[in-house]
Amino acid sequence: MTNEQNKMPKWHIFIFGIGVAKNLWQRHCHLHYNKKLTGCSNRKLDGEFFMSKFYVKNLQEGSRPAPAGYSSWLDYWEKKTGLNAGTCHRVGCYRTSTDGAHVQLVYGGDEWYIVPLCHECNTQRGASFYVEGPLVPVNPNNAILW
Repeated sequence: MTNEQNKMPKWHIFIFGIGVAKNLWQRHCHLHYNKKLTGCSNRKLDGEFFMSKFYVKNLQEGSRPAPAGYSSWLDYWEKKTGLNAGTCHRVGCYRTSTDGAHVQLVYGGDEWYIVPLCHECNTQRGASFYVEGPLVPVNPNNAILW
């Protein structure tokens, strides 16, 4: 880049960067509203923002025992992600997470995942709804969906 091309002050680049981030966030919200999510608030977990939302089906075959070394499926999710589950991850629900729910992506594969839900949301077996990630695979050889 020549000196003539690089005449933009550094503070202007910083403000431009904020504007781009704000514009991307607005597009993200608009996209999700059009997909009929109940809102566009991102969930805050331990100081980081996660905006990934997944359309999942709550499995009727849940209630398997947690893997050895974990007290529950919720404990499994917390240890695998390094995060505190906090509130229910179903979009629009703000009750406390009590269960590590078994879910599958509605439009993808046969993989089972664990996501924190409140007991009320987790007892809606067979229901499909949006959740906020991350999703932790039941099979420890597969990747976490952030």
